[in-house]
Amino acid sequence: MEQAPATIISEQNMQAAAEFIVDPKQVHHSIFTKLRQRIGLAGELTIPCLPSALGFYFERLRGLLQDPVYQLNPEAWQNIMGKVAELVNKGYSESPNSLLKVRFQNVQTQKGSEYSLNFALAVPDMKEQYKGWTTSRQGPLFGSHPDARLIKLLDELGDNTQITNVLDLGAATGRNALPLARRGIQVDAVEQSPDLLNILRAEAQKENLEINVLENNFLQDESVFATEKFDLALACGVTPHFRNTQELSKLFVNVGKSLKPGGIFLFDIFLLKTGFQLDNLLRESAQMYWSSCFTPEELQSELEKANLVSFSNESVPEYEAKHLPEGGWPPTTWYGTWASGLSVSAVKGYISPIEDRWIVCRKQG
Repeated sequence: MEQAPATIISEQNMQAAAEFIVDPKQVHHSIFTKLRQRIGLAGELTIPCLPSALGFYFERLRGLLQDPVYQLNPEAWQNIMGKVAELVNKGYSESPNSLLKVRFQNVQTQKGSEYSLNFALAVPDMKEQYKGWTTSRQGPLFGSHPDARLIKLLDELGDNTQITNVLDLGAATGRNALPLARRGIQVDAVEQSPDLLNILRAEAQKENLEINVLENNFLQDESVFATEKFDLALACGVTPHFRNTQELSKLFVNVGKSLKPGGIFLFDIFLLKTGFQLDNLLRESAQMYWSSCFTPEELQSELEKANLVSFSNESVPEYEAKHLPEGGWPPTTWYGTWASGLSVSAVKGYISPIEDRWIVCRKQG
């Protein structure tokens, strides 16, 4: 655009022109308008991949990118929302702990100032996450004592049910497997994290205990489920990692096959409390915090398919706090909050809609 020729102001009009030109508000407005074009805007928004939270994420992103000078047109904003939705859904399908990083920066183009956006999806591996635990956390990773519900269960069974072979699924560092082996019980300890198993093996060797240690993801490899071999099966801290009822069904059916008639199955599971609804946002956020939850009806339906009958259902945090040895509760700094479901909804004074429950079942037949 051609510039207009300079205007020669006569001496008579100088005072009137000056009154217009030197108005401070006009000058400041002009300066700030120019300054806006020189101000850079850059940053990164990290988004947990929960599809049900997309509307919330769009509001946060729009708030970050909203600026009078760098207005996004409707088409550009639709493209951004579409890309974010695509990647969030992809990330969640691969892992509930996936993160989407949105990096944004305003850049100068021939059309003026525009936004440059880059998207990066990070999908964590559970084995790597637990490896990080073994290198960054001090002391026993899951507590110094076995689960109180397990020890009390052995006492309750007494001589009526002889326990000689135990299948410990998700054995981790051996918090339950080692005490069982000390009692002379044969234990098959199954764990998919090699770093956790290394700790278990080292402890077993130190005490000269015979434990059959198996590195295995039993949802993908069912070879650990020997037919009617075990008197007792454990799955402590296992179902909180599940993604759906299909995985719950696979666990129950295979455990049912591996137990002897009348065999016992002890496991924990996050269940929805009475009066709450289990919608998609709660399911997804619970999975993100390793607290995958189910309704009591879903639990009962899957148990029936596996020929398992529940005869005990108790609160994990209440039971463990009452029965662990003195000084044993909580087993870790995070366990009490996690087992109470407050990792998912940690609002002060708020009652969590879910809670970890101890379930004890017997195989029929």
